[in-house]
Amino acid sequence: MKRISFSLIIGLLAAVNVISTFFTENISSKILFLEVNIWFYRFFWSVIAISLIFKHFEKSRNTPN
Repeated sequence: MKRISFSLIIGLLAAVNVISTFFTENISSKILFLEVNIWFYRFFWSVIAISLIFKHFEKSRNTPN
């Protein structure tokens, strides 16, 4: 059985966070106590989600079964 890594869990949570912003009517949101445009917020969390999910699959591909 393959192990689910911490990076995959955080990456999926970040992806859910990005998706959930499309169902709210926010114009801005906060990143580290700074008010930012919603599109920058989505971009920030999308980069985190993609990089962490990619890291998980790259690591699992290089690990022998």
